[in-house]
Amino acid sequence: MDAEMFEPLRPRRAKKSRSEPVEPETAPNPADSAAATERAETILWVRGQIADSALLAGTPGERYLIENRGLKGPVWPASLRWAERYRLWPDASPRSCLLATVTNPSGEIVAVHSIEIDPATGGKSCGDHPKMSRGPISEGSVFLGIENEVSPTLVIGEGLETTMTRRCIGPCDAHACLGQVRFIEPRRHHRRVEILADTNSRSVTRRLAREYAKLGLPAYVVTVPDMLGPKADLNDALQEMGESAVLMAVEDAEHITPAGEPRVSDFDLRIGSDIEIAQRILERIEELYGQIVFAEGRFWRFDRTHWMALDDDHLARFIHRVDGAMYLSGEGKPQIVKLNKSRVASIIDAAQKYRHQADFFTSPQRGINCESGFILIDDGGNAELQPHARRWRHRHVTRGRWPAKDKGGFVGSLLAKYLRDATASDDANEGDDQRDSRDKINLMGEIAGVVALGCGTRLRQPKAIVAYSVEGNTGKSTFLQLLRAFPNPEAVASVPPGKFGDEKYAYRLIGKTLNAADELPDRAVRSDVFKRMITGEPVPARDVYKSATDFVPIAQHVFSTNVLPSFSGGVDGGVLRRLLPLGFGHRLQEHECDPGLVSKILRDEPDLLLDFAIDGARRLVTRGSFTIPASSGELLQSWVRDADPVRGWAADNLVVTPDENVISVGALYDDFLGWADEQGLKRDFLPNVKAFGKRLRGVDPKLKFAVSHVAVCRNARLRYTP
Repeated sequence: MDAEMFEPLRPRRAKKSRSEPVEPETAPNPADSAAATERAETILWVRGQIADSALLAGTPGERYLIENRGLKGPVWPASLRWAERYRLWPDASPRSCLLATVTNPSGEIVAVHSIEIDPATGGKSCGDHPKMSRGPISEGSVFLGIENEVSPTLVIGEGLETTMTRRCIGPCDAHACLGQVRFIEPRRHHRRVEILADTNSRSVTRRLAREYAKLGLPAYVVTVPDMLGPKADLNDALQEMGESAVLMAVEDAEHITPAGEPRVSDFDLRIGSDIEIAQRILERIEELYGQIVFAEGRFWRFDRTHWMALDDDHLARFIHRVDGAMYLSGEGKPQIVKLNKSRVASIIDAAQKYRHQADFFTSPQRGINCESGFILIDDGGNAELQPHARRWRHRHVTRGRWPAKDKGGFVGSLLAKYLRDATASDDANEGDDQRDSRDKINLMGEIAGVVALGCGTRLRQPKAIVAYSVEGNTGKSTFLQLLRAFPNPEAVASVPPGKFGDEKYAYRLIGKTLNAADELPDRAVRSDVFKRMITGEPVPARDVYKSATDFVPIAQHVFSTNVLPSFSGGVDGGVLRRLLPLGFGHRLQEHECDPGLVSKILRDEPDLLLDFAIDGARRLVTRGSFTIPASSGELLQSWVRDADPVRGWAADNLVVTPDENVISVGALYDDFLGWADEQGLKRDFLPNVKAFGKRLRGVDPKLKFAVSHVAVCRNARLRYTP
C-alpha cells in the first residue's frame, strides 16, 4: 500500500482571485480544528489497521461468509480483509475481525467496517456490538466489484452481505453503503443501475432509482418477498429460498422511470419481430452476466472464475418477460407481443445465431483454474499464477489454492497416508513393490492433473483409466470420490460407456473434464464411439427435442469395476492402446478404514490435493503420456489373455521366430482348440478358423502372413516345437 495513503487528510484553502476584495480573516473555530484533527487521526489509524490485515481467502472471515451467510467464493473483493488482532482505537482490546474497507470516490481509504468473528466456529461473535464502523463511512462505500474488471451494471445496496449476495448472480460494480443507500457516481461504462431494497426501504430506493433514470440510465429496484420479514434483504432471500430466488429477484426487478413509476415492459421494441426480440434479450442478459457465447449447443457465461452453461429453461423464462410488450405496426397502430412455445423457440434460435462461436472452447489456454487464480503451465512444465479471466476459456474450477501454504506437511497428511495405503502391495519383492507403489502414486497424481487441466483427450497418448479391485476396502472408491469432488460439480459426469452412442447421453459430456462411471461392458469398449470419446474426435450429441450438434469431448474417463469384462469378439490393438488399468490390491482391515476420509481431505487439505495434481499435470505436459506402473502392464496383459482366448493361447503356445518358419493357420487353429479344451472353454463360444486367422493378426504386429492355397504364418512356431 502506498505511503501517501497513510498521510492525514489536510483541508485545502480555496484560492481567491486578485480582483476579489480581500476580507479580513476570522479566527479559526477551535471546535472545527479539533474535529479535523480527530478525523485525520482516525483515518490514519484505520489505514494502519488495514495495512496490518491479510487477504480474506482461507481465514475464518471467509468461513463466516460461506457457512453463515450462504455466499460463495473463491474470488473475494480486495476490499474484504481479515485481521487477527484488529483494534478500533489504540487502547482497545484486539479482536478477530472481518474487515470491509470504505473508500471515497477517489479510491482513498477513509473508514472501515468490522465484523467480529469467533475463529473456532466461523460464526459472528456473541459479544456486545460484533459489528462496528470506524471513520467517516458516509464519505464513501465498500467496493465489492472485481479489481481491473469493469462491468456494465452498477449495484448499490445497504449492507455488506446484501450487496455481496448480488455478486453471486453475475459480475457487477457493487457498492455497499453501510447504511441507507445513497447516490454513487456512475462511470462511463455503466449501462444499468440496480438498487437493492430491503423490505422496509423500498420508497427510499425508488427515489434513488429515479435520480439515475433522470440521467438516462436504465434504473431498477431489486425487491424481496414481504413474507421474509419486515426488514428482510437479498441475503435473507438467499438463505431462506436459495440462489434461484435471488436470480429471479434480480431479473424481475422493477424498472423505474424518471417519474418514479415502474415500467409496464422492460423492452423498447420498434417492430416486434423475433429477431428484434432476440437482440433485446441478448442486451438484457449481457447487462446482468456480461458477454455470452453459444458453442457446442449451449449458451455460456463467465462466472468470475470459469465459463458456465446457461440453463435453457432459465433462458426461456427470461424471454417470457417480453410477453405483453408494446410496439407499433407499419401503420403506426399499437401492437402487443404475444408469445407461444414455437415463437419462444424461434427467438432462442435467432439469439443463437447472433452469439454463435463454434470453436470458442476448442483451444483453451493450457493451465489449471483453481480458487486462487489460473495456473499457467508452459511446455517445460513451469507454472505461473495468473488472475481469473475470460480469455483462459475454461469451464471448470478446482478446489484448493496455489501455492500451498504448507507443502512440507504433505508427508504427514491424510492424503499421503491414503496414497501409501492404496498403492501398497502384499508381494514379497520389496524393491519392486516400492517402485511400483511410487509409479502408482505418480499415475494417480497425473489422473488428477489431467482432470484439473481439462485435457483428457488432448494428450499424445490419451487413455481411459480402469480402476480395478477384486474386493472392497482397497481405496478404489476413495480415489473416485476424490476425483469427482476435485472440480466443480458441473464439470463432472457419470455416463457409462454403453451409452456413448446415445446422443442424449453424449450431450451430458459437453464441457465435462471428468466422466467417472461404475460400468464397463465389453461391447461398448469395442465400439467406434468409445474410441472417439477417448481420443477427442467430434461426437454428435443432442438435447431432448433439439437439433443435434457436434462437440469435441475433453473428459478424462475413469471406470471402476470389480470384474474385468471379457471380450468375446476379441480385442483389437486400438482398444488396448486406449485402456490403462490401475489395480488396487491391498485390502485394509475394517478398523483401518475411515469412512469420513474424503470429507476430511477436502476440508483440511484441499491445497495439498491441488499441489499433488499440479505435480502430475507438469509431468503430463513435459512427457505427454501417463506413467505406466509395472503392475498395470501386467494386469493389462493378464486381462487380455483371460478375456480373449486367442491372445491367451498365443501367450502360452505361440513363439514369433526371427527367421522364416512357415506354419499353416489351420495347424495353429488345431493347437488352439486343444488348448481351449484343457482350459475348459466351450467350443460353442470359440471363433471358427476364419475368425481365428483374423484375430491372430492382431496378437503381435511382428507376425507375418501369406496366402497360397492355404493361409500360413511365415515366422512362428508352437512353443513345444524344437
